[in-house]
Amino acid sequence: MKNTINSKQACILAHQIRRETGCSLADAFKAAYAGNNTVNTKTSWTAEEINQIFSDKTTELLRKGYVIDLAGMAGHQGEIGKIIFKKNNCFYALVMENKSTYSEGKYTDHYVIWFGKYTEDTSNMRPMDSWNTLWINKFEATWTQEFVKISDNHFVTVEEAKVINKKWNERCYNNYYITKYEEIGSKYNKAILGLVRKQKGYKTVKASEISKITRIIPYSSFKQEFDKRYYRVTLDRANGKKVELSIHF
Repeated sequence: MKNTINSKQACILAHQIRRETGCSLADAFKAAYAGNNTVNTKTSWTAEEINQIFSDKTTELLRKGYVIDLAGMAGHQGEIGKIIFKKNNCFYALVMENKSTYSEGKYTDHYVIWFGKYTEDTSNMRPMDSWNTLWINKFEATWTQEFVKISDNHFVTVEEAKVINKKWNERCYNNYYITKYEEIGSKYNKAILGLVRKQKGYKTVKASEISKITRIIPYSSFKQEFDKRYYRVTLDRANGKKVELSIHF
């Protein structure tokens, strides 16, 4: 049966589909005209697709009668980019910001696009005056879309990033036990003795006081590779004291 949806209905449905699935506006309109509102939810984007989302939102706002306020965009407050709009004597902002949440795991860079209305009094602002400061933190967001950076050209939803970070954390935990420990024989005592004597307070150590040498090759969970090896030297001192030294070189 042929779909009889009109342009206004298609527009409303397309924006609903885009909000719910994260797909591009073009794909949302295709789905709307096809009578299909079950587009698969999008969970990853390229940098260009994120630029397109910002551009599509700008187009949508202009179409709804929001006018760009050039003077309001003067000054930088740490945002990646912003467009200030004005409608019915009220100011609005479309902003891209970056924030980091270091407790999550490896992938912690969040990129947020939001749109909101300015909440402070603007009655004293003069037209085209670049000294008018509209503080980003004084806008109240009514629409938000958030992405997490996995690589320079791969971004995912917050939910997908949680899954990826969980796998990374599990891998780090498992790899912690990959660190290699190898006890080496007394034939290395003489070779390691010079390094031991370079340690502060151990200039008089004798080769006979070295009771054990362990070669350690640590595994870096962050770099996902083995780091430079070092040695743990156990000394049985003449005074009866047992000492362990870490020798890096």
